[in-house]
Amino acid sequence: MTPSQIESKRSIDRENQRYCRAKRKSKLDQLQQQVDALTKQLEDTRKELQASQTREKSWSETFATLRLPNDQGTESKYVENSERSSKDTSYNLASVDYNTSLASYTDSTFDIPPLDSSLSDTSWDLDIPSTPPYTLLSPSAPLPWSSHFTIPSPNPSPPWKSIPLLLSATTQLDLVILTTTDTLRRHGLRNTTNPFPSISSLLNPPGPPSSESCSISDAAAAQVRRSPLQDVLSRVGFLFVLSHLLRWYICRTEESYEQLPAFIRPTKMQLSIPHPAWIDVIIWPEVRDAIIQKMDWSRFEEYRQIVSRSLSVNWPHSDPRSILQIGDDGKSYRLSDTFERHICTPENWSVDKAAAEAFPFLESVSREDKFVSV
Repeated sequence: MTPSQIESKRSIDRENQRYCRAKRKSKLDQLQQQVDALTKQLEDTRKELQASQTREKSWSETFATLRLPNDQGTESKYVENSERSSKDTSYNLASVDYNTSLASYTDSTFDIPPLDSSLSDTSWDLDIPSTPPYTLLSPSAPLPWSSHFTIPSPNPSPPWKSIPLLLSATTQLDLVILTTTDTLRRHGLRNTTNPFPSISSLLNPPGPPSSESCSISDAAAAQVRRSPLQDVLSRVGFLFVLSHLLRWYICRTEESYEQLPAFIRPTKMQLSIPHPAWIDVIIWPEVRDAIIQKMDWSRFEEYRQIVSRSLSVNWPHSDPRSILQIGDDGKSYRLSDTFERHICTPENWSVDKAAAEAFPFLESVSREDKFVSV
């Protein structure tokens, strides 16, 4: 190579080196910016998590200081109704005429029937022997119409006798609803003066599980404790809704229907289209209808996990005592009238925008940010 060619090559090499160094520096700067942004995002998330944990701890500690009495001990044992045949094993809510008074079922106890332990472990939190009255089916959309439902009579029934058309169990929540209803409708129960639902069932979980007896509140609270709901007050609200719905399914009286929160009463679609029982406990009537019409029911677990992360009752008070008041017996606690009115207003419940993105029919009940109590 001539000296001029060598010099030209060196010049090109130097230019290439400068370009590579500049490109490397630009890439490093870009990566550093990404690291800084992610670090800030992580720190913000950590602070938000710590604040949330602090609030949850404050609520838990305050509930603990209340020392809620375990009112389960005052609940009466069941007496079996000899006039009701134990051979009736078909599950047809719509065909049963319930004449039992509401007072007899308010929060009494009952024996758990034999149930397949593989189905009961995550729902009941109780020791139950095995023999399966129900089996979990594979969910699909739409699910097959079930032959054990009675065709509605041409003569319209009063609202309190109009029962949702429920399919066989496809989820653990279905199983809890169907089994609890099926069990209690076969037993006569003694009166009880305990507040309903029993908040102690949720805030003061019982000791070792017992298969001897269980109340409506116990069954509902066991399911709530197993649920992925993250917000304490949402758990209390879910207990309230599930307990009242179970009581109406069991009593099937005008009184129990009138005490059922208006927003959880079945829609026309729930009364005319067979569907999984878990849909009936969803807060918003329009969302229940949308799920029956549009959603693939096999996505239940996905729906449950996404909604549970952000479901909120948006309670505007920070003092945990604001949701409770002393019961009429002067010993036990019950939900305060103010809190009951709050959770009985579906507009006070919401999910975040992420839930609405996954399930567009939740858009009308979603909020940008969860309400923070002060």
